[in-house]
Amino acid sequence: MDLKEQKINDFLETLSSSSPTPGGGSVSAIIGAVSSALVSMVANLTVGKEKYKDSWAKMEDVLQEVTSLRNEFLALADSDIEAFNGFMSALRLPKETDMEKKLRAEAMEEASKKATLVPLQIVETCEKVSRLSLETAKFGNKMAATDAAIGAILANAAAKSASYNVLINLPNIKDVSFVENAKSRLQTALKNVEIISAQAVEKVNEIL
Repeated sequence: MDLKEQKINDFLETLSSSSPTPGGGSVSAIIGAVSSALVSMVANLTVGKEKYKDSWAKMEDVLQEVTSLRNEFLALADSDIEAFNGFMSALRLPKETDMEKKLRAEAMEEASKKATLVPLQIVETCEKVSRLSLETAKFGNKMAATDAAIGAILANAAAKSASYNVLINLPNIKDVSFVENAKSRLQTALKNVEIISAQAVEKVNEIL
């Protein structure tokens, strides 16, 4: 499924249906992409404005990075669907013989890892966007400062949302080292997103 090619209404219709995909993970990625787009808008509204000439180079760098992140979010939205479908395929594997049980268990372990890593990447990508939202809040066009704040808030919301898709999959994974590493990465990224997003909002409140 190529979500970026769908119209918004078509996406919402599918989302609201009984189909399990797209689900919360894909939605988190889409919200991350929306956050990225808002950060881009603020940067675009800064570059070329004489009043903010000292910030042009910085905002051009922001634009290059945040555009890449927006595309990454859209790819992750599709990857989340693929990960879920992979897990369901593993779940449906036969389990009559000992060999079948072994192969099914191995397939489910790998599918669970993928279903964990995709939303974890969403959370970590949200951290990157939150940092860019802070940059635009500090150095961007003050007339668009509220958009920088909203971008930061959405990045934080998307990260928190995606974290639940990480947490729900971890109990299915027997690889202790993988689980501990995923938990550590998740906690670090979530904490950073929250702190940085709050800094961006605080900066915008000072402007207002």
